[in-house]
Amino acid sequence: MPSFVEVLPTEIFLQILNFLRHHDLSQLMRVSRRYAGIIEPILWKKIELHFPEFHERYAQKEFKEEEGALQRPYHLLPPGPPTRKTYTYWERVAEQYGGKSAAFFDIFQSFSMKDKNRAAYLAGLVRWLCVDVNSHLYAPDIVYEWDNKRDLWNALALFKNVEYLEVSAFWQSPSWTTTIRFERPAHEMAKLRTLKLRGFVPREFVHYMCENASSITSLQLALLDEPIGDISANGRSSLLLERATNDYECDVEHQAMEFSERFSPEDREADQPLEDTPSLEEEPPLEIGYVWPRPFPCLTPSMMSQFTSLTQLYLCKPSDVEDESDRFDKVLSPKAERQLFNEWIGLLRACRNTLVHLILDQRLVADETAPDGTNNDEYMTQYSHDLGYDRFVELILPILLEDEPWPALRTIHLFGFEDPYRSPWAHPDANLEKQLTKRLPEVQVVCGLGKRIISTCESDGNINNGPDVLYGDTLSDEEDE
Repeated sequence: MPSFVEVLPTEIFLQILNFLRHHDLSQLMRVSRRYAGIIEPILWKKIELHFPEFHERYAQKEFKEEEGALQRPYHLLPPGPPTRKTYTYWERVAEQYGGKSAAFFDIFQSFSMKDKNRAAYLAGLVRWLCVDVNSHLYAPDIVYEWDNKRDLWNALALFKNVEYLEVSAFWQSPSWTTTIRFERPAHEMAKLRTLKLRGFVPREFVHYMCENASSITSLQLALLDEPIGDISANGRSSLLLERATNDYECDVEHQAMEFSERFSPEDREADQPLEDTPSLEEEPPLEIGYVWPRPFPCLTPSMMSQFTSLTQLYLCKPSDVEDESDRFDKVLSPKAERQLFNEWIGLLRACRNTLVHLILDQRLVADETAPDGTNNDEYMTQYSHDLGYDRFVELILPILLEDEPWPALRTIHLFGFEDPYRSPWAHPDANLEKQLTKRLPEVQVVCGLGKRIISTCESDGNINNGPDVLYGDTLSDEEDE
C-alpha cells in the first residue's frame, strides 16, 4: 500500500516543497522516480554555488541586509570535521566548497559533458545562476580530471533561459591551463534581466551578454584587465601602460617615451594600443616595479546607449593611491581609467530616465607587502580622498549634477570616494553627500567607507584573492579563529 505522501496530489506536494531547502530537495528527489521528476525542475531553477552567507559576508555593510533578503539557495557544509588541519576560515571553506563550481561546469563543458541532450535540458531549466569561475584553484588539495583545460564561457552560454546571471571570474593564466575561446552561439540571452560580472571576464563574453541591453534592468560591472604578463599570451591588445604620475592629465606621449627601451617606436604612439605587450618574463630586468590591478573598459558606445531600461546600476573599479605610487615605482594605465569613466558616463546618460538605484564603488589598491600595517578601514580612511577622488570629482560628479532631471532616481551609494567620518586626511572643502543632496533633494545619498583591493606580491596586475574575487579584506583574525 502506497504511503500517504506518495498519493498526495502534485499541487499539494509542490506547496510542501516550498518550505524545504535546496539541500533537502536534493535528498528527497532520490526517494522515487516520481519525486525526482517533480523536484528536479525546482532544484535546477535557482543555482547558488557560493558557501553559506558568502554574499552577506562580503557585501558592503550597507547592503548586508538586502543580500540576506534574497534568500539564496546555499548548499550546506558537509557533516563532520575537516579532513586536514586548517588555519583560516577560507582554508576550511576552500576544502569543502572549492570544487562545487568545477563539478557543476563539468556537466556543461564541451569536452567533459557525458550527455549533450541532458546538459541542454538541465541548462534550460535554470532561471537564476550565481557561480564562480576558476575559484577551485584556491583549494590546492582538490584535483580534477580536466584541470589543464577549460570551456567555462561557452558552457555559461548554454543557459539561454537564465533571467539572473552573476559571475565572479578569478584569473587563470594561460601558462597554467588551456581555456577554449568563447564562440558566440546562435541563440540570444533574450530572457536576461539581471547581469552581474566581476573579475576577469573576457570581452567577447561581456559583449554577448549585453546584446539585448535594452531588456536588462539591473547591471553590475566590476571588471579587471588581465595581468600584464599574460596579455600577449592571450593574443589580444593591451591598453597603453603608463607610469604613475601625480598629474592625471599629463601628456601621454611624454609618459610613453619613458618606455623607450622596452617598446618599439610603433608601440609608443600615444593614441594607439599596444598590439603585442611583451611578457615580463621575456624581458630583461626592468626598473618598472609594480603593475597595479587595472580596470577593464569593454563596452562600445552603441552598446552603452542601449541600456535604456536600467533601474539599478552598480559600477566598480580599482584605483591607485598616491602614497603607494611614491613608495613603489608603479605601472598603471590612466588611459584605461579614462576609457572606463567614459563608459560610466555613457551608461549614466543612457539610463537617466529609468534609473532608481545607483551604486559607484571604488576599490583602493594596497600592496600585499605594504609596511604600513593598516587594516581595511584605516587604509580607506587615510586614502579615500586621493587620486581616484579627484578624477571622480572632475569627470563623474558633473554628470550627476547636470540640470537634466533624474525622474526615477531614489538612492545613490558611493563607496571609497570619500571618508564619511571626516578624518584629518579629508579635503576640507570636499563633501560629495552635501553637493548631491543639494542638487537632488529627493534622493537618499550615502557615502560609505568601502573596501580595498590587495595586489599580489608578484605585482603583475593580479589580485591577492580570498573567497571574494575582488578581495574585500573583511575576514578579521577573530573570524579566522
